Amino acid sequence: MKEDRRSVMFLLESVDEQEWLIRVRPEIYFITDHYRGWPSVLAKLSKLSVTECRMRLERAWRLKAPPALSRRLDESRMG
Repeated sequence: MKEDRRSVMFLLESVDEQEWLIRVRPEIYFITDHYRGWPSVLAKLSKLSVTECRMRLERAWRLKAPPALSRRLDESRMG
């Protein structure tokens, strides 16, 4: 969560994904100059749904998590 307590930063796979999110969902996603050129995006908490927030958090986690942990998460969801 950002210091303003109104936005959150998510890690992304690429700057292309960042640009796409900002283009298709500008009411939610944006960046400041600090994030320009980095695979991350800011999101307005007041506009972000719980479902989308969970999905973005999981995707960001998977970018950093060891493969074994990702597999364990997937296996736990299967049964």
